[in-house]
Order: sequence, then structure tokens, then C-alpha cells
Amino acid sequence: MAILEPLLAAAPLTALPEVAQTSVPWQPYRYARSAWNWARTYAAPGSSRVVRSLAAGTYLAITAEAWVHDALWYRSAGQDWVPASAVTIMTPSSLAGVELGSATTPPPPPPPPSGRRGVVTASVLNVRARPGVFADNPVIDRLLAGAEVNILEQATVSAAVWYRIGERRWVHSGWVRLLPAAAEPASAVSAVASAAQLPVGWVVSTSIYVRSGPGTNYAQVGEVTHNQRVNILESASVGGATWYRIGEQQWVYGQWVGVARGRTRPAAIRSNEYWVAVSLRDQTAVAYEGDRPVYAALVATGLPGTPTVQGIFRTWLRRPGGRMAGGRPGAGYYYLEEVVWTAFFYSGYALHSAYWHDAFGRPRSHGCVNLSMYDSWWLYNWSAAGGARSPAVVVTAA
Repeated sequence: MAILEPLLAAAPLTALPEVAQTSVPWQPYRYARSAWNWARTYAAPGSSRVVRSLAAGTYLAITAEAWVHDALWYRSAGQDWVPASAVTIMTPSSLAGVELGSATTPPPPPPPPSGRRGVVTASVLNVRARPGVFADNPVIDRLLAGAEVNILEQATVSAAVWYRIGERRWVHSGWVRLLPAAAEPASAVSAVASAAQLPVGWVVSTSIYVRSGPGTNYAQVGEVTHNQRVNILESASVGGATWYRIGEQQWVYGQWVGVARGRTRPAAIRSNEYWVAVSLRDQTAVAYEGDRPVYAALVATGLPGTPTVQGIFRTWLRRPGGRMAGGRPGAGYYYLEEVVWTAFFYSGYALHSAYWHDAFGRPRSHGCVNLSMYDSWWLYNWSAAGGARSPAVVVTAA
């Protein structure tokens, strides 16, 4: 019977309740984008009444699910419904910054270890509250082919292996293909101290060779990969190019590393004030409590046609989530539901999460300062509305 698990269901699921979106607090929603231009949304799951058509650049936050005639539907933050077949589920970046010391307020917990990951191969795979197919263990959710899952543990029931993919969420392993494990970091990176200090960097390209000295004429001794953190121990200029030493006799080409550096507190910022220094050159941000740096992160700022405003500003609005939209279809259009952990610092410019890309370390935005889900959540929880903890934002070219 185990081989039939993707087809078994205790009862037809005509509607699922409000579902817990994710298992981590920094990502309160699952997100999806239109699988093709002008996909339609409807007034109710299975309805024929069209509410809107989704132009390219539309991203939805999933707030509920329903099954109608064996088809899965998602409810968006706009309260309309879209067939699951018409959207692609997004996987936000797992990038995380680094704490630089003890912040005044207790820092949020770090992201969980990535562990094993897999991808669903069945057309529809049932999710149950515990491992095994039993009458008192009904289907609580369903996953479609191509969905990626984190495998937190496994258990064997009736000679079948089951994977736990979340809190009280188990799936049969027979229809989950394990993904290759991420490459082990170079030995230079394995030596990164837990208590980091500035300068610190992240790999912004797909990968970089680690060499025994500064320059391509030195031997290759390892490799570091996208979003991997490295300590910057020394720099050298070779033929006009910058190289960084990240370990003992281990160097990387500086063009592909985003580096967070220390900065002197501007006179306009009080010694007890919280502030965030954003470097357009390095595409990094450093959070300070007065003169003390407490957190560093990789960011993505405005593109040349939509640059990030420079200067010293103060947060004027904080919000845990909301819609952002601009442009027009075919001309820079974007419609982003539930952009979370947002701090506006000048007009419509803000520090905020970006779930729709994993291109931090390079200009990417319409002018805002994009951060990963975790980094924006850390800064949002570290800061507060009003008073000295309502952070100033200092944006400079250098």
C-alpha cells in the first residue's frame, strides 16, 4: 500500500483551514509568482468569475488553500483565488547576515541549519500529521510535483520511510527525490569565527576559486559559493585588482565579494542613537548602536535608472507587511504582496525584505534597500518605533 500513498486521501478536501505558512518567524507567508503572463484570479476557488489578470511582475502572498474537484487553489493577500497550476511557488533567499557583538536587545535566533532537502516527484503528495497511513491520521495538506522541502528527520512505519518536513507535517519518502548536498565550504571559510568583526564579506557570484596567494598565478586550493560568508583578514592590489585574504594562504578575487566595513558615526547622529549605514559601493549595510557595530548584511540597492537616495535620514514609518507596486505592464511593472519587515526612511524609500530574488550584493531594486527575509526581520526586531531605537539610515556612495 505504501506505493499508493500519493493517491490516498481519508476524505475529499474541499477546503483547508487557514494554514501555517512557514516554520520560521521571518517568513510569515509562502509566496508565488504568475507562471505565465495574464494568468487569471477568481472570486472563489473553482469559480468562473474573474477578479483580475496577473501581469508579469506580479507576486502573490498565499494566505489559505482549498481543493476543488482535485485541483488545488491558493488565496492571495488580495482575497482572490488562483489555481495552483497558474503560479510558481517562490523560494526566498536563505542569506543571513552576521552579528558583530552583543546588541542591547536580545538578537533573534539564527536561521536553522539547511540539512537535507528534497523535491516532490508525485503529481500530488499527501501531507499527514504523523508518519503512516491510518484512519486516525488524515491528510492535512497536499504538495504538488516540483515543491522543494526541508527534511528535518525521518521515521520508518510499516517498512516505509517517512520524512518530517515541518511541525506535524510528514510525507512518504517514496515520492521525494533527495537533492545533492551543498558543497562543503573551503577550509578557509570553515575557520570563520562565530564572533565576527568588521570587515566581513559574502560571495556574490555563483562561486569563486580560493587561491594560495593574491593573483591567478597562484594555485587553486578551494572554492567558496554564492552567499557564503568570509572574514576579510587582509587585502592586496594585484594588477589593479583587489584580492582578499580569507584564511591562511587563502585568497579570493575581490570583485565577487561584497564587503561590510566600519564607518565613523556622523555628527548628526547622537551617541545613543541606533543607525544603519548603507554602502552603495559595497552593497552592504551595518547596524550600529552609537559607535558600536552590532550587525552586518548584504543588500541590493537601486539600479542606475532608479538609484537609492543618498544622505542621512530617519525612519518615519515601520510596518510588518504590506503591498508595494509601481510602473506599468511592460514598463518596469511590479506588484508585490506582503513585503514584510519594512522601515521607510525617506518618502517611499525603505529598508525591506525581498522574497522575489537572491541577487544581493548587486544593485537590483527600484530605489529601496533590499535585504533577505532574515536580515530584514533581524533589523526590524532590533529597532523600534520612536526614540533612540528608531534608526537613522545613512546612505553613501562609498
